[in-house]
Amino acid sequence: MNYLPENKSISPDYKFVWGDEFDGNELDKNKWTLRLKMGGNQRVIVSSDPDTIYLKDSKLHLVAHKMPDGTYKVPTSVITQDKMNFKYGYAEIKAKVPYMKGVWPSFWTQSTANRHMEPLLEANCKGVMAEVDIFEIFANNRVAGNIISWALDPTEANPNRKSWAYADAFKTQAKTFTEEEFGTVNDEYHVYGYEWTEDFVRMYFDGELYCEIDIKKSYFSGDAQARYFEEEPILVYNDRSYNGMDCFQDPQYLIFNNHLFDEGVSMASRSVTEFPEFESATYSIEYCRVFQKDGVGEFKAK
Repeated sequence: MNYLPENKSISPDYKFVWGDEFDGNELDKNKWTLRLKMGGNQRVIVSSDPDTIYLKDSKLHLVAHKMPDGTYKVPTSVITQDKMNFKYGYAEIKAKVPYMKGVWPSFWTQSTANRHMEPLLEANCKGVMAEVDIFEIFANNRVAGNIISWALDPTEANPNRKSWAYADAFKTQAKTFTEEEFGTVNDEYHVYGYEWTEDFVRMYFDGELYCEIDIKKSYFSGDAQARYFEEEPILVYNDRSYNGMDCFQDPQYLIFNNHLFDEGVSMASRSVTEFPEFESATYSIEYCRVFQKDGVGEFKAK
């Protein structure tokens, strides 16, 4: 099927190259992998059980729900890693997203060099790994986008990974719903889009641009430098230097999550002080489609 983007704000030159309409009885293993990209704890249990991830009525449903013992079960990540990755283009989903206190649904990407927390492959990712958060719902009435660079700490004293979030260095935009909009957005399907070129990433909600980031503008320039480094603003890895933005030119794969905020689950949980009280929260995706311009970028799929 030759689909067209529902988002008319982007160039008509984009052509459909890959997608899933979720119209089968189970998740297509030629397109998707279930993999742990976000952790849990004793209260938030990450699971791939059929009551957390399933297809019904031509939709993918990711369900976080409360268990009889008081713990919460959340779906593991649904990703295209090793099945489909692309460089430059436009990705679009139509989804009903739970905007609820403590619930953490997301649509995001990582560059292909990240092999499930294995050592970074310098030939592929130039010493850093990219993450693009097309949206994360931080238990509020906003759709927020951001980009993050991940890297190995180049010092022997601290071999752990480091991260640099663009929103910490420069102001990024978000789509904030009015009180009237927020009252209905939980019950409706909307189109969430991600456009990626050599120069920028853009995020859309129903065709409205809510976040644009210049991926040629280094985190480590000007006043932003002081937020990350006291001395040298350039990452040194395997005797080579980078400005933290090179990884946003590497191929990426898609990721879906419907997680919860809780202490110990993620550093982002610090921004949410109240644990959710609910029976279930469902993130339903009607389709996922990827488009590219002829001769621009790269594409690889099984």
